[in-house]
Amino acid sequence: TGVRDMAGDWAQITARRRIEAALKLEGYFVLTEVDVQALIKSRLHVEFQPYVILGAVKPELVHQFILTDPTGGLMSPNSISITTDEAGDAVLSIQDPAALLGAYHDPKRFDAPLVESRMRLQRALANA
Repeated sequence: TGVRDMAGDWAQITARRRIEAALKLEGYFVLTEVDVQALIKSRLHVEFQPYVILGAVKPELVHQFILTDPTGGLMSPNSISITTDEAGDAVLSIQDPAALLGAYHDPKRFDAPLVESRMRLQRALANA
């Protein structure tokens, strides 16, 4: 759904706070968090850049997806990655919810909740 760069000191922490606040304004809440940097260090014993993946859900959209198809819950949570680039600037990325449609034989059924989900996630990214 998009990528956004943020410059400056504490960029990753600031980016996280801002995206969480922007998601909240859109009715989402963070359900899961994966600290990829810590995971790779603890499991692979390798140093890795700061990298976090958040799983955000909007209950009304999850409900619509599941009502559309019993397996529609697989459309959530929406993944948001927060990392830094070579310059130390934060990079926010949000997965397009439509990327998961390949598993469905009639993806058009999901058009209404997908359009809303994409619009809200893009707005959250722009406002972060």
